[in-house]
Amino acid sequence: MSTTTAADLLDRAHALTRDLRRSDNTPTRGQWDAFDHTVHRLLTNLLGRRGCNIPHRSERRNQLLSAALTYPQPSRGRTTAVNLAPRSARPTGLGLVPETAAGGHLDATNDHGTSTATLPDLDLPSATDPDPLARLTCTLGALADLLVDASPWVVTSGQGDLADATTRVLSVAAVAGRHTLSVGNLDDADRVLAVGQWAERSIRLIGERSATTATLNRVTATLPDRASHGVNDRLETARVDWTNAAQAEVGRLIPSVDVLRVIANQGAHLYGLTAEMVQNGPGLAREAELVPDLADAARAFRAADRQWAGLTTLTRPTHEFLSESRRLLDALKAVAAPPTLAATAELDPERTLSDLVALAITTAELAAETSDLPIRLLRSHLLFGPVDRLADPLERLKRRTGTRAVSLGILDAPDLQARWFEAGSASRAAAHQLAVRHPGRRGPDVAPRGFALL
Repeated sequence: MSTTTAADLLDRAHALTRDLRRSDNTPTRGQWDAFDHTVHRLLTNLLGRRGCNIPHRSERRNQLLSAALTYPQPSRGRTTAVNLAPRSARPTGLGLVPETAAGGHLDATNDHGTSTATLPDLDLPSATDPDPLARLTCTLGALADLLVDASPWVVTSGQGDLADATTRVLSVAAVAGRHTLSVGNLDDADRVLAVGQWAERSIRLIGERSATTATLNRVTATLPDRASHGVNDRLETARVDWTNAAQAEVGRLIPSVDVLRVIANQGAHLYGLTAEMVQNGPGLAREAELVPDLADAARAFRAADRQWAGLTTLTRPTHEFLSESRRLLDALKAVAAPPTLAATAELDPERTLSDLVALAITTAELAAETSDLPIRLLRSHLLFGPVDRLADPLERLKRRTGTRAVSLGILDAPDLQARWFEAGSASRAAAHQLAVRHPGRRGPDVAPRGFALL
């Protein structure tokens, strides 16, 4: 297994700023533009568009909003607005290359989402570029990419951690700005100075923070060990593969009912197993108060599964999804099996709980993504079931002869939407509590002293 957390990448960025300060290389305008764009994208993914990820109850909300909304206006092009939305991009290894980087332009948008400027193409650095500023840009780009798919529950679960992470990103921008001003071309100093001033002003406004970012330890990128037969490695591999397969399935134009039933069944089993582990697992007594929420989510998924029984959208699940679902079920059974001496020796409770929490969050997100799917299918008459499900007795009598399945309407499955919505709500509540309370994996303590200005 190889796991990198967002906190690890942030620590690496701070380590790279030391290399940058010792370097005599003169940053080019293209290198600075790439760094500038990456910092902007990173803060957007961290704080959300116009600060939408910042919890309303956060004591640092006003200061963080100020940092998000006062990013310097692009000095290139003809713009008077700031684009605080992540640019559309495609993954290419460590960083994200904008779709228009090959020959188009990046558009800034105003508050109404309309284009206000055309910026020159960005030449984003390669991951193998030895230049310190290029390496720093790649690291921040990887961190921004990792935050794209991070659950808002995870990112915002630690109110103080969000301010800590923001301050650390700002400090990296401030150091890069000071270095570029000291050794760079003065013709390009205006933009560098504006970004550096904004970073230091925002740091002073937020205030010096601690260097602990436990929340970012929960945002991970995992490369599982597929050759291992250990229980934890099998669970981790099954989790990663099933998550990818399930997300692809619910993204189809008409998802299969079989997929939704698997999600409900896996969800009920998963939340029940997680409740058992946080209640009875060694050293995990601090999580025992989560059991009622987890039990409610398991019951809600079982009730929703019963409503889907006998229904179909005439769409079949892929073989990949079915295969990964079986592998995940086998891995969960291995975790839930009665402990033996051999199994206990190879089962890491904290690592197991970490994977179960990640699965719980994924399952809640899948339920949220399909929360209104039942009503949409019923309104479109794309959901089919046995004749006995028809609410109108006359229609049942007419279609009983020779008819195996009929199109159903809203009155024919009155509880389907309610039960599925309840399952989604209960799972989101439980997943939120898990994200807030689960400590996650501890990252290396390599943050520099006095990091606010390095």
